[in-house]
Amino acid sequence: MRKSHYRYRNQPYQQYFCGYEAYDDSKPPFDSSSMVYFRKRLTPEILGDINEMILSRNKTEDHTDDNDGNNDSNSGTMIVDATCAPSRIKYPQDANLFKQARKSTEQLIDRLHTSGENKPRTYRKRAYKDYLALVRCRKPTAKKIRKAIGKQLSYLRRNLESIEKQLHRGKALTPAEQNRMTVIQKVYEQQKYMYDNHTHSVPRQNRKSFTALDSPDCERKSRETG
Repeated sequence: MRKSHYRYRNQPYQQYFCGYEAYDDSKPPFDSSSMVYFRKRLTPEILGDINEMILSRNKTEDHTDDNDGNNDSNSGTMIVDATCAPSRIKYPQDANLFKQARKSTEQLIDRLHTSGENKPRTYRKRAYKDYLALVRCRKPTAKKIRKAIGKQLSYLRRNLESIEKQLHRGKALTPAEQNRMTVIQKVYEQQKYMYDNHTHSVPRQNRKSFTALDSPDCERKSRETG
């Protein structure tokens, strides 16, 4: 009620709607508490009648607009711009990026593996256990975060080396997998640089932000990088 009272006192068009001849903000027309008593006087039956009046008036105006003979000017195709549509993007965290990158490399290793060959060791269970130990900690210390990032870097580096060995043996990646590998290698380089230099940012010339490896924006950035 206080907001409505303040809005009425400071907005000229509301005063004009209520019959004021000129704008006047020197004194309020009523006390904010009086609106509470006025609202109590409106019974559910009265509110229902007001709603019916508004709906009937709206239906009458719509019917008049349909029969005005000027439908051609309002016809056509409506173009909706979706470039500013909301997107559910999680806050980028190093642990989540490492998890997505590690799982993607594990899937690539599984696909490139041929039966009869020695499958590279990925330590995926141990890596996932170390990941859970970090994310389940309510208030991890800086030392614990750095130790966990170091472990995830080693797991990811081992997987990337295994994929490179498979590619040198004649295995091939699809275009989509090549784009994914480009993004993963970029994430690894950024995280390795920040880990080695004890910093939370990378040089501007190498700065490309990633919030999730499966987002369309990452695919676009990987093609730009390549």
